[in-house]
Amino acid sequence: MHQPIRIRFTHNSDDWRVMCHAASGRLDIWRNGSFVRSTTYVPRHGLRDQDGLVPTVVPALLDRLMVHDAAIEVVQGIERL
Repeated sequence: MHQPIRIRFTHNSDDWRVMCHAASGRLDIWRNGSFVRSTTYVPRHGLRDQDGLVPTVVPALLDRLMVHDAAIEVVQGIERL
């Protein structure tokens, strides 16, 4: 079993927390301590669904997730082309 990737950052005075389950790509997202939603992250492609997220937070979130792309791809067995 792989430990989730936990990301925390501040964007426009809001405290964002994200838990990425690398094996599935599922993200659980909180804003200021309140659960916002779950979505799926696909390495090198982005989020499958951004509904319900503040549009300006998506680039900030992706910047923090992209540094974990290689590790997520290994866990998911994704081959890089």
